[in-house]
Amino acid sequence: MTANDKLVQYLQEAHALEAALVQTLTVHIAMTPEGEYRDLLENHLQETRDQTAAIEQRLRDLGAGRNPFTLGLGIIETVIGQAVAFGKAPLDLMRGTGGDEKLVKNAKDEVASEALEIATYDTVEALADAVGDATTADLARRHREQEERALNRLRELIPGLTQAFVAADVVGVESYDAARTGAADTVRAAAREVREKAAQTAGEARDAAAGAGARARRTAARATPSGSSSRSRSSSASRRDTPSGSGSRGRASTSARDTPSGSRPRGRASTSSPAGGDSPRSGGSSRTRRSPKNGPSSGDGS
Repeated sequence: MTANDKLVQYLQEAHALEAALVQTLTVHIAMTPEGEYRDLLENHLQETRDQTAAIEQRLRDLGAGRNPFTLGLGIIETVIGQAVAFGKAPLDLMRGTGGDEKLVKNAKDEVASEALEIATYDTVEALADAVGDATTADLARRHREQEERALNRLRELIPGLTQAFVAADVVGVESYDAARTGAADTVRAAAREVREKAAQTAGEARDAAAGAGARARRTAARATPSGSSSRSRSSSASRRDTPSGSGSRGRASTSARDTPSGSRPRGRASTSSPAGGDSPRSGGSSRTRRSPKNGPSSGDGS
């Protein structure tokens, strides 16, 4: 095994510790009420996640995936670390006589985890310096400083947590409030998210209904003047047609009054009768024209 392989091995060990601590801190936050202690746990949980991601990136840079042995070893360490954290979580929830004592025991476990991580980063830093890997040495030094700050802060909080535990178990003054734990906050946050989502959905439905109503009103408003105009044009056309037809009928009536239908045909029939017929007009005319001639001749004869 080369010096690089050995460095990768210890980086993978640090990664396994950080991954296990992520699980542990998540469980402990769920048990811890609001306050200074929980603020510390939440801040360090984010630091631990960032450290895990940084180690993963450094392992890729060192080519950890190219060596099957170191890759398999790292996977095994990570799986074992997370399995231990998951297996320990139920015990963390059950141990202690009350909530305040659970917090004290959790803080002790966190101090132990931080101490182990500090020792691991001391080893990684020294090994990286020995093989001339300044980047890995700097990463280990930066992570160790973060672990040291978390460890010191935890040690400062343990006396106050212990006093609360004694007050609850000996004096009977319970200060642990399960309604203010991280788990309770998670439930409330989930319920709040559901309510907000429901309100948002209802608002979107109202907006959609209002938009549909507005579109329907605009469509009706556009259709109404068009229909009125069509009816108006139809009425105007009817009025224009009505005088024209009345005029035609008027002219026809005037013509009928001026020229009766039966007078002219009868006149034409009388005019076309034969000269020697029975027409009084033709016969009378003939006798009238012959009277001046016949008068004197009849006088001379007598």
